[in-house]
Amino acid sequence: MPKRLRTPVVVCALMCSSFVTQTALAEGAVNINPPTELLQWAESTDRNGLDAQVPTVAREVLIQRIAKLRASLVRHEEELQAAVEEKQLGIGDAIITALIPGGLLYAGYRKHAWDEAKDNLARVSDQIDELADELLSFQYATGTVVVAQLH
Repeated sequence: MPKRLRTPVVVCALMCSSFVTQTALAEGAVNINPPTELLQWAESTDRNGLDAQVPTVAREVLIQRIAKLRASLVRHEEELQAAVEEKQLGIGDAIITALIPGGLLYAGYRKHAWDEAKDNLARVSDQIDELADELLSFQYATGTVVVAQLH
């Protein structure tokens, strides 16, 4: 390639590479705008008398979303309880462990799966308890305005 064509070719390649990268990043970007049905605008006056509109969270919509999330977590908790019962070591597993070569490996695998299922169940149960507390606090909070944090 002649020397005088190298610079434009390199510049063009860099520009195309940059454009492709920016397009890929833009397509993969997460939408950080809050949903419009969740936000409301409230009038606010500061101590200097300046009136402003601030975004507030629609309490009813937020309560509905928390309740919906809690209900889905309760269903997931029931599935995890069934998985814990299914993965618990039984008499058949003890027989396999004792009779078959490599039975201890099998028992270790089953015990690990059971421990993991128990940990997942405990985590989901904690999340359900937290959501229940938050749901109660949102339902019974009086006179407070929940201001949305926009970044």
